Amino acid sequence: MSEQLFQYSIVVPVYNSGKVVQTLLTGIYQHMSGQGAFEVILVDDSSTDDTWKQLKAIHPGFENLKIVRLSKNFGQAAATLCGIYRAKGEAIITMDDDLQYPPSELPRLIGYFSKHDYYMVLGLPQKKRQPWSYLISEQLIRLFFRLYQVGHLNGKNISSSFRIFKSDLNFSEDLPLGRVYSIHMATLMISPIHIGELSVEHRPSTLKKSRYSFFGRLKGFLQLLLEFNVSPMDLLKVPLLLLFVTALAIWLFLGYTSLTYHLPTLIFLLGGLLAMGQLMQAWYLRQINARQLGMAPYLVIEEHG
Repeated sequence: MSEQLFQYSIVVPVYNSGKVVQTLLTGIYQHMSGQGAFEVILVDDSSTDDTWKQLKAIHPGFENLKIVRLSKNFGQAAATLCGIYRAKGEAIITMDDDLQYPPSELPRLIGYFSKHDYYMVLGLPQKKRQPWSYLISEQLIRLFFRLYQVGHLNGKNISSSFRIFKSDLNFSEDLPLGRVYSIHMATLMISPIHIGELSVEHRPSTLKKSRYSFFGRLKGFLQLLLEFNVSPMDLLKVPLLLLFVTALAIWLFLGYTSLTYHLPTLIFLLGGLLAMGQLMQAWYLRQINARQLGMAPYLVIEEHG
């Protein structure tokens, strides 16, 4: 395990947030004053604006600030992991760059974590202000975890990007290569009795446009869906069974002629499901190969601090 040099490591993935990084960092350093030794790690997920230029310009003005630039856009989860892997604090805090979770809530999150014997504390919004695409994808995730009976705290909450947890999670001998590959999956592997919740303020995003489209969130949901299952093809059991029952019902109640009429549609749906199964298998094997080879889910091209 790496030598612990700080009490807290604050990890923030950033993307196209050049207009707010100064405000973000100023707020973090202001509200972390008096909380103990800390470091801040900002991971630029290959922004297309001047975010990296802004980070390099303001970097010398902040003590214990590390900035990291990824080679391409790997996504928020990978950027967060990049920061977590570099953290040297006894506890790690993750938060977004859009100021929806304001830095003023950091002392409350740390205080609650310090007073209770929790492994992780999630900062949950009093009232979320999110676009419809986010709310729909969130409901899909909630539905999935309720169906699989692994929802955090009886399905009430899944996770939160504003959280604090002990850094032991980053160096567990029980995990492949001693590293956690998904902070969301790690959260699901922790019993609810070890996870605390704190109601925090949640503001409208300071960024004009969400970095994640509806289809982007849907892709993330499907990745989580596959990563959670040891046998991803099991996910096709229910659709295939429904397709079979539908064909049987048409035959029994409408007759063979009607079944023949609907047969092209049924074959098309069956082909779609089988093609989806092949894509799922390919994605699953790619993930297994990447982990067996010890490949990180990102590539760093520049860092300072």
